[in-house]
Amino acid sequence: MIGSVFILSTTEGAILIERHYEGVIPRDVATDFYEEYKSAIQTKSLPSVIPLSGVYLVPVIENDVLFLGAMWTEGSPLGAATFLRRIISLLARQYVPKVDTATIKKHFLIVHQLLDELCDAGIPLNSEPNVAAVLVPPSAGDKLSVNSSSMDLPTECMTAIPWRPATVSHTRNQIFFDIIEQLEACVNPDGTQVHCELSGVMNVKAWLSDTPDLVVKLQDPTVLDEVSFHPCVRYKVFEEHQYLSFVPPDGQFILASYRASRVVTALPVMLNTSLTHASGDQWTLAVSATYHSK
Repeated sequence: MIGSVFILSTTEGAILIERHYEGVIPRDVATDFYEEYKSAIQTKSLPSVIPLSGVYLVPVIENDVLFLGAMWTEGSPLGAATFLRRIISLLARQYVPKVDTATIKKHFLIVHQLLDELCDAGIPLNSEPNVAAVLVPPSAGDKLSVNSSSMDLPTECMTAIPWRPATVSHTRNQIFFDIIEQLEACVNPDGTQVHCELSGVMNVKAWLSDTPDLVVKLQDPTVLDEVSFHPCVRYKVFEEHQYLSFVPPDGQFILASYRASRVVTALPVMLNTSLTHASGDQWTLAVSATYHSK
């Protein structure tokens, strides 16, 4: 359970926003942590979890902003870091143009409202973009505006699929998949692979009416060493049948991110270099690239 969230400036150490969910954790904890942070940055050894003054701190850095989750008792640091990352993602996606110190100061009210709605008594909830947009309308801007037209919770909070609005209708049903992959490889001069690792993200843009239930089959899912799915993916189905079964959110989202180290196909680009001595201190370096379409 998260006791408090502090948002600090990494350049000044000033506390921009603080929100307490379970008791009040003194501000001195964040101030003392900033001193630890400055020394850790110089040595490039910032731990993922820092015990300080009887409190466990989980830091997440975005641009020049430091999001600091504080817990009274030792809990799940990965859960706290994921919650802080979700706050950053929601801010950048729906509320502010960029997550930095100047923007946080300018949009103080909207950020504070979002912190109020995303967590209750230290337990993260209502963190899906469509639910957050109902509770804290992005169009509110810098005005204090919370959807209080009804005392009832949004229908998205009362369903088994909170990532999707209750009623969705589009004149045209469309869905697009964009797979972005990054390949890192070490190759011997003779072209043989020493090490090769691939990381990828599957972005989806879905505009589908009602509640569609989709299935995506992968050509060879066994090459995936590490994979992270959107909550809409039924993980048990993937474990048993090796395909993705899900009800998609409405709009743009990341369906899965993955890493694969057993890449057996040929590299898409090979670089051939030659270094020759011209005269004196002059050398000639020639680089040519060979592209493989398959």
